[in-house]
Amino acid sequence: MRRTLRGLADDLIFGVSVAGLVVIAVVWVGARTSFESRSFASSAGVSGYTALAHRDPPTTWPCNAELEVAVHLGRVPEPQRQRLLDDIDTSLSAITAASPYTLVRTRSLTEIPNGANLQAVAIAAGVDLVIAVDDHTKPQSTDLLTPGSYGTGGHFFNDSHAFVGWALIDVKAVNELTFGGGPQSLQTLILHEVLHALGLGHNDARASVMQPDLSGPTGRLGDVDIAGLGRLNTLACGQ
Repeated sequence: MRRTLRGLADDLIFGVSVAGLVVIAVVWVGARTSFESRSFASSAGVSGYTALAHRDPPTTWPCNAELEVAVHLGRVPEPQRQRLLDDIDTSLSAITAASPYTLVRTRSLTEIPNGANLQAVAIAAGVDLVIAVDDHTKPQSTDLLTPGSYGTGGHFFNDSHAFVGWALIDVKAVNELTFGGGPQSLQTLILHEVLHALGLGHNDARASVMQPDLSGPTGRLGDVDIAGLGRLNTLACGQ
């Protein structure tokens, strides 16, 4: 069973400059258009990785970024919430252990963000990254989810640095995927969308969690994913 994952590289992105701030607006068009992923050779001997790049070099988080994460699981049935929180924490810990970034879940959100208020919600909460679960079939659901996908991930940026990221999961993924790791798992999905938020694009490497569907990834970060995160951080550190 192949399930499509979507990130910023699948969608039309445009920036609007407002007093030096570049704001990203997302228009879901269901096809890869003007926002293209850019491939970079890996210095770690892997075949290469793909960055969600609006420029060369790509947008990055600050050097050795320590990112606080907030979650909203209000759409998740109560019996499943703790298991999903465990999967989120496991995924964040895996990224922290394998990369120069430190990701820590620090609090819960009181509302599910959409494209228009995501920055304000994250800044008001004092966090860098938002992970939320919503139901796209419900009225007034977030516009960051689309029918036919399990989730999306990406970030806003100014100048060359990201400053607010998101990983949005459709509640149907909680109902249809398995808890824990491995193929077809919620951990794979969470890793995939959070890596979009950190700046990685889709990758067809066999062991990469950035494959655009859930049929192939092992549920663990692959060498190509780790190399990609390392390279993005190296760029951020000016090396």
